[in-house]
Amino acid sequence: MTVNTGTMSLSKAMKYKNRVVQKLNKIASEIQSNNSINTINPREVDVKALMSQHQDIFNHLIDLKALIHEATMPIQKNLFKIIELKSKIAFLSGINTTHGAQESYSDKVANYDAAFRKADLDAMISAAEVEIDNLQDHVDAFNATTKISIKPLV
Repeated sequence: MTVNTGTMSLSKAMKYKNRVVQKLNKIASEIQSNNSINTINPREVDVKALMSQHQDIFNHLIDLKALIHEATMPIQKNLFKIIELKSKIAFLSGINTTHGAQESYSDKVANYDAAFRKADLDAMISAAEVEIDNLQDHVDAFNATTKISIKPLV
């Protein structure tokens, strides 16, 4: 796997990291599939060489993740807030808003009182989505303008 090393934006570094993960997973799959073969068949894959390559890429990935983590420290609070707002949206989406008279199982009517009505929850969800979009715009701008130096994978 070759990459132009030197400085690149965090956005490009994260895309590169995803390609490194894909390459690591592909090699892992090849090792798992080809480690034990029937002796009547010739070995088509050098599993030991693949394992060495896997270790090199594994180490490179750890270094890359550490660089990205260090570079994103100034926006960690925003990243955490995005995650928690997404959790909040999932929580709000799961709140039962049944309200008023509802027919029950035995043809009886049950009266429900929802403290938060659907419109209330929809407004809270919309506000959280707007906040996520604003935070994500800030994160995207940071990732596009912040540069990191990537060491070559040998």
